[in-house]
Amino acid sequence: MSKTLAAINDLSGLGQSSLCAILPIISVMGIQACPLPTAVLSSQTDGYHDYAFQDLTALWPKYFSHWQKEAPTFDCIYSGFLGSVRQIDLIANFIENFARKHTLIAVDPVLGDGGELYDTMNEEMVVQMRRLITHADLITPNYTELCLLSRTSFQRAPALSLVEAQMRLLAEAGPINIVTTSIPTSQEDLMLTAVFERDNDKFTVLPHEMLPAHYPGSGDIFASVLIANLLNGVSLISSVQKAADFVYEAIRLSLAQKRPFREGVALEQVLPLLLK
Repeated sequence: MSKTLAAINDLSGLGQSSLCAILPIISVMGIQACPLPTAVLSSQTDGYHDYAFQDLTALWPKYFSHWQKEAPTFDCIYSGFLGSVRQIDLIANFIENFARKHTLIAVDPVLGDGGELYDTMNEEMVVQMRRLITHADLITPNYTELCLLSRTSFQRAPALSLVEAQMRLLAEAGPINIVTTSIPTSQEDLMLTAVFERDNDKFTVLPHEMLPAHYPGSGDIFASVLIANLLNGVSLISSVQKAADFVYEAIRLSLAQKRPFREGVALEQVLPLLLK
């Protein structure tokens, strides 16, 4: 019997991000994905202008009520982009009602990048996100989000000792495992991913080549491949490496095709790599 994952994220019509990226990845890796949309957008927000945005918070009580009657069992509850601050409490309630002892609670705390908040986020969302991650077994912030959540200053090329301290500080709030992506270095072609395993008191750094591109949705893709591998029994470090390798190949192919950044990576063409 296949495993089941509740995917809590937005649906963007243009741009290969959020649920448009998450659902095919989770499915092709043999896991049933049950989407719970946080918002509907006409496009993702990076590189597109005058996009339409509809917060779906008002729909959630009816959505939850129906699911409670159907009583689905989730092996993972995975949240990403949120449409409003109100959704934080609703997700906490969702976890309380639907999580079982075996359920992996994964939070991708979508807040910002490059040292800045996204246009759709504000300081109140950061404060409330700190509450949400206390429920998580796994969180996957990028380096900007790590700084925001840990109340520390963003550094353009942080020392590894600082990154470890930031992750340890955040782990005290509750997350068992933290995977931090997009850690900048003094080398333009090198970026780091760091893993902190609280129960093992272990800090691991994985270096990888940084390609000259910024494709929106790469974080969604990374987190989805990581989580699906974990649900399929792969170790945390191997899951992180597999996710990083997949994102690298997706970006490399998209660059070779001169794909516009705002459209996201050519996901359909690299999905077969997940079957190997």
